[in-house]
Amino acid sequence: MICKCKFNGLGQFEYCCYHNKLINKKSYVTNDQSHINFVMAFEQAYIQYLTEQLQEEAEEATDSDENDEFEETNKNEADQTNPTPLPDPTPKPNPSPLPSPTPLPTPTDNLFKRLQKEIEETQIENAINLVDNKTIGIEKETNTTKLEVNWSDKIDSAKYISKDQKDTLHHLRNNRYWNLRKNEIFDKFKQDIENEAFISNLLDGNLHDTLIINNTLLNEEQKEKLHELRKQQIVALSNKIYDELKNNIRNERIISRLDDKGYYDSIIDLEELTDKSQITSDIQKLNQSLLTNKHYINQLDKKRKTRYYNNLYDNVEAAINIETEIKKLQDDWKIKIDAEIDQIFLLLPRSIEKIHQIREVRIATLQKPPKRPSSEDSDEENFPTRLSNNAKPVRNANGNINIQISFIVDEYKRTLNADDKKKFNRIKMDYVKKLIKDAHTKSKAGKSLLDILYYFWVIGKDNKFLLTKYTKRKIEDVKVLIKNIDDYIWLMSTKKIKGTKRNRLEKDPKYKDPAQYPILFNPGKFSFSNPLGFPEEYIDDEENIKQIIIQYQQSLKNQSEISTDNLEKMQNFLINGIKTYNNDDDKKEYLHKIFKILVTRELDDIEDDDDINNVFDSLNFTF
Repeated sequence: MICKCKFNGLGQFEYCCYHNKLINKKSYVTNDQSHINFVMAFEQAYIQYLTEQLQEEAEEATDSDENDEFEETNKNEADQTNPTPLPDPTPKPNPSPLPSPTPLPTPTDNLFKRLQKEIEETQIENAINLVDNKTIGIEKETNTTKLEVNWSDKIDSAKYISKDQKDTLHHLRNNRYWNLRKNEIFDKFKQDIENEAFISNLLDGNLHDTLIINNTLLNEEQKEKLHELRKQQIVALSNKIYDELKNNIRNERIISRLDDKGYYDSIIDLEELTDKSQITSDIQKLNQSLLTNKHYINQLDKKRKTRYYNNLYDNVEAAINIETEIKKLQDDWKIKIDAEIDQIFLLLPRSIEKIHQIREVRIATLQKPPKRPSSEDSDEENFPTRLSNNAKPVRNANGNINIQISFIVDEYKRTLNADDKKKFNRIKMDYVKKLIKDAHTKSKAGKSLLDILYYFWVIGKDNKFLLTKYTKRKIEDVKVLIKNIDDYIWLMSTKKIKGTKRNRLEKDPKYKDPAQYPILFNPGKFSFSNPLGFPEEYIDDEENIKQIIIQYQQSLKNQSEISTDNLEKMQNFLINGIKTYNNDDDKKEYLHKIFKILVTRELDDIEDDDDINNVFDSLNFTF
């Protein structure tokens, strides 16, 4: 393919289809392309120029020959017409040689210089464009690795750029790189501060403060912003910690709710509220100046102490009621009450005076023989004698809930003798595991439930030990579970276990069982036995039973399943039953059992209590 190169009106090369095709076949560096174009254009133009010159010379030579022939022909014709003889020529001297003329610039030289000038101008223009393009590219680059490696290579390999221009581009690249690095470091600091969960790491002189101060890449403005963010996060985290602590130890002033199996008993054990507890330590770490929204440290600590001393009171009361040594009741428990319970934080009807009265009543009870053996004693022969030392002293708290429950049941079996191990077969073991798992699922204090179960059921720790670690309510709940388990394992052949003797109406699963039967209080009266005039419990046969019937009705899933007549009939039977007792202590025990049967359903029946059996056996309807 051959074609002529195209030039514009100024004699500058513009285009050649032939050379463009050749150029596309070559793999030259982009920066050299303009030079290649013009060199090839010059070569083609030069060849074209020579070809045209040769053609013109050939044409001129042909025209000159024709003219010479024409002139010679005319001369011959004239000579023939006028034949005049010429004289002999006079000899002339040889002329001296002329000096060689200075060679004039040829068209080829002019063409080369013209193209060379255009190449130089284009190279300068390309260099300027290259610098501008790289400057824009560097300013828009957001990847530090590309700035550090790729752009450095591009600048170093660029042609038609002077050393000063390359230095300028490297300086620009360097600035862009470090600006990006500063922003990355700033964002990382910001994220770490916002995600910090420990307030101590945010305080002045600690982790984040030190890291910000010692960082050499951040500028002063960035450091100032990070310090401000750190202080804001301290305030936000302080308020968050305050709210979490408040939720953990918040004070409920309704006594029944304090005793109930609610938030406190399900979350906090007694040890967790002492002055040496983690909660106390967390409260002391709070800074009042950093708290907002009416958050006050002294109020929070008061809530903790109120919760602690009321739980301690309940535990001491429970421990006194199971104490069997009169000497300890007279000395040890008196000292403990006076030294460890703070009256200021007790909620009514709790008081130091009242707990001493309970202690004295227990002493008087122990000084006279019991009225009758307890129902538990009558079943004692049915339970095995266990070797508690065979079990590990500490339960396995690792693994999922199934692993932990299996460990407890297996360790219990290790405490049995060979004959009793045969009775506690695999079928019974699986059912016991199910009972424990169901109780754990329903409980809000799963860990404490398993701890108490292991201490009491497996290794035989007594109530005194448990009351030093757990709340009274938690211990009672686990004891109910243990009774159901033991009845299933050891009494199934001698009597029916809980929940199988009577067909009962369905209970509302959302109903929250009260802690105990409704207690009636007299207005406070000042007396020798009650110098502070606190309200005192009294028993009203009809009113106490009515309140239990109301609770029972509220506990039903469908209250319309039992008629008003049947409710009244049950109420009258129960009132007649409580009237058979002569003193308040026996009546309280009666109310407690009725409440456990009707409302909480923790008891199905009391076999040795004829009064209660007579009442429920006489009912000819499902309740």
